Amino acid sequence: MVKRTALARAAWFLIAGLIAAGCSSGGPAASIDGYDVAPERISRLHPEDADLDEQQQASSLFLIILHHLVTREADAQFDLVPAPTEVDAALVARVGASDHQQLADQGVTRDRVLLEAELDVVRAELQRAFIDRGGPGVDLDAAYRTFLGVNSRACVELLAPASDAAVPDMERVTDGDSTLESVREQLGDLVETVDLGCDNPVQLPPPVQSVALDGEVGIAYLSTFSDGTVYVAAVTSRDAPTMEDVIEEVKSIAADSQGATLFNDWAFDLLRTADVTVDTDLWAWEPRDGTADVPTVVPRSQASG
Repeated sequence: MVKRTALARAAWFLIAGLIAAGCSSGGPAASIDGYDVAPERISRLHPEDADLDEQQQASSLFLIILHHLVTREADAQFDLVPAPTEVDAALVARVGASDHQQLADQGVTRDRVLLEAELDVVRAELQRAFIDRGGPGVDLDAAYRTFLGVNSRACVELLAPASDAAVPDMERVTDGDSTLESVREQLGDLVETVDLGCDNPVQLPPPVQSVALDGEVGIAYLSTFSDGTVYVAAVTSRDAPTMEDVIEEVKSIAADSQGATLFNDWAFDLLRTADVTVDTDLWAWEPRDGTADVPTVVPRSQASG
C-alpha cells in the first residue's frame, strides 16, 4: 500500500516545454533503456498552438525521461506506485480549479501537469522510504534532537562569574566531568547561580540550547556567550522520551529534513546511469552548466559537440 504523507513541492520538476510533432527526423524522440518515447506523446503536453522556444522543447522531453525513470525505479526498488487519489490531490495542489482553457493560457495541458503531480507524489513517498530503508545519508540522531528541541523539557542552571577575576578558576575546575555541585562548591562566592527554570530547549537562550538538549544531567559545561561572558551550564533534570518511543515522529522529521537530498542524489544517479539516446537532429543528452555531471536534454544549437 502506498504510504501517505504531505505532498512536497518539487521545484526541481517545474519544467516547461514542448517538442512539436513532425519536428523530429521520423524516429522516436528518445529511447530510455530501450523504451521509445514517441513524438506524439510529447506533443500532448501542450496546446497545439503553443509558441515555444527550443529550450522549452528540450525541457519537455527531459520531463518525460525523468518521469519514466523515477516512476519505473520507484516501483522496481520500493514497490511504490502512486495512488490515484494522491495524484488527484497533487494535481489539485498544482492547478486548483483551473480548467483546460486556463491551462492552455499557461501553455500546458492536463497531461503535462499530471506528470508533474505524479512526480510530486512519488518524491514525497520516497523521501520517507529512504529513511525507513536507512543507510548513508540518514541521520536519525539529528532528527531526534530536532524532535527533543520542542518535545522535551530541561531544567537548567547557570553559574555566572561575579567578576572577571573568577574566569580562570571557572576554567580550571570545569573539566568536562565535573558536576555542577562540585564546581559550585569549589568556586563559592566567585560565581552567582542563575536558575533558568524548566522549558523546551528551543525556548531557552540559544547558547544554552545544546546543553539543554545533549548535556548529561548534573554535569557542568563551560561555555561563552556571544558578548564574551564565560559561564557554566548544567541540566538539573530532564523529561524526554526515548527515540524508540517516538520513532515514527523522528522518521517523519528525518524525511522532511533529509529526504529531499536523498531523493535528489538517487534521481541524479538514475539520470547518470540510464541508457538514454535522443533524436540527434534536435538534441543532445549531456551535462550542461549548472548540472555538474548530471545529463539533461540540450538543444542541438547549444550542445557541446
